[in-house]
Amino acid sequence: MVNRNVIAEYEDACRLVEETESDLISLKKLYEGAAVDVVRGSNPNFPYEPRTFRIEGVDYAEYKNPTEIHQLEVILRERKELAKEKRMAVEYWMNAVPSRIARIVRMKYFMKKSWSDVAFAVGLNTPEAARMELTRFMKGQDIQKEL
Repeated sequence: MVNRNVIAEYEDACRLVEETESDLISLKKLYEGAAVDVVRGSNPNFPYEPRTFRIEGVDYAEYKNPTEIHQLEVILRERKELAKEKRMAVEYWMNAVPSRIARIVRMKYFMKKSWSDVAFAVGLNTPEAARMELTRFMKGQDIQKEL
């Protein structure tokens, strides 16, 4: 069952999926452990001409135990899946409700519009009418908390 808290968490769940994907990419780079840099020097013999050298190695300040990195990767993947499940629960719910209610929820909670803007968009006279229409629908869905 979807309630107001789950609807409000929808945007956070979407952003959490994106942020977790970014964390997984960063973790993969850490697991690879290679650091690359460029230094400048010169030829040791005459003529002393400037040269650029590419160096590679392990960044020991960032290095962690591979087992720890694997455990963190498992945790991040689990977090990403849970956030996707929350997002999908709201998406399925939005398909099951009347179109007008779906529009009201989408504009108010996903697009963060004011009740006045929502009322105007769905053709109601007052912001209170839009809020009450959603509240009545949610009460009919056995949801205790009023929006």
